[in-house]
Amino acid sequence: MNEPRLRSIESLYRVDSGRLPRELAFLFARLGPDAEAESFLELAERTRASWARTRLHGLLVRILSDFDVNGLLGMYPMHLLSREQWQQLLGRRRFESLLDIGAGSGDVTLQLAPLFDRVFTTERSRVMCSRLKRRGFTCELRDLTRDELPEDRFSVVSLLNVLDRCARPRTLLKRALDALKPEGLLVVALAFPYKPFYYDGPRALDPEEVLPCHATDWETNLVTLVRDVFEPLGLSPIAWARAPYLSAGDSKRELYVLDDAVLVLRR
Repeated sequence: MNEPRLRSIESLYRVDSGRLPRELAFLFARLGPDAEAESFLELAERTRASWARTRLHGLLVRILSDFDVNGLLGMYPMHLLSREQWQQLLGRRRFESLLDIGAGSGDVTLQLAPLFDRVFTTERSRVMCSRLKRRGFTCELRDLTRDELPEDRFSVVSLLNVLDRCARPRTLLKRALDALKPEGLLVVALAFPYKPFYYDGPRALDPEEVLPCHATDWETNLVTLVRDVFEPLGLSPIAWARAPYLSAGDSKRELYVLDDAVLVLRR
C-alpha cells in the first residue's frame, strides 16, 4: 500500500560521494526504507490529523509553543531510524546508558532504547516531559544550556533534531560532551537545509548561536558540520548516514519530511 511513498523517500538515503572527502565517504552507512519505515507510513496514514484537530492546533499555538501543543493533542508522530538501523550505525553491542537530550514525544527514543540498559531523557517542554514519563522513560525538565547536567555520565548522548531548535546549539554540544563518559559516543541528527529557530512560548525566535551550514547542497553542509563544528570540539565521525525524518501529516499535508544527516562521533 505504501510502495509509492517508500519510493518517494528512497532518494533521501543516498549521497553524492563525489562531493565528499574520501575519508568521510568511507564512513557512510548506506541505509534505505525498511519494514519499520513502511509500518510508520501506514501509521501516519491512519493518524493523520483531521481538519478540526489541525484547526485546534493552529489556535493553541497562539498561546503555547508548538512542541507543547503537539504533546497535548498527540499530533505528528515521528520516525527516523529503525532499531536495526541504529545497530548498524552504533555497532551490534549493548550499551550501559543513554542520555537523549530533547527527546520530544519519545517516538525516536523508543527505537534507540532497546540498545541500552538505562535510558535518561531531558526536555524543555513540560508537556513533552510528562508524555515521556507516561511512556516509561525517566525524564527531567531541563535546559542543558543553562541548568545543571545529570550527575551520571553516559555511554551515549544523543541530540536528534535538536541543534536547529535551540537557542545555543554550540553551547549545547559542549554540555553534551561534558555528560559523556571518556570513551562515550555522541549521536547527532540535523536536517539540511539548515533552518534554525527556537520557541519561547508561542514565539519562534532566531537562535543566539548559529551553525555555519548555509550551503545549497546537502553534502557541502555535511562537510562543513564535520570540519567547522565537530572537529574544533575534538570530535571525529565513526559512522554516518542520510535518512528522512518523517512526521505524520494533517489536513494541510499528508506527510512532513526533513532530510537528516545522522552522525555517530567520538573524541
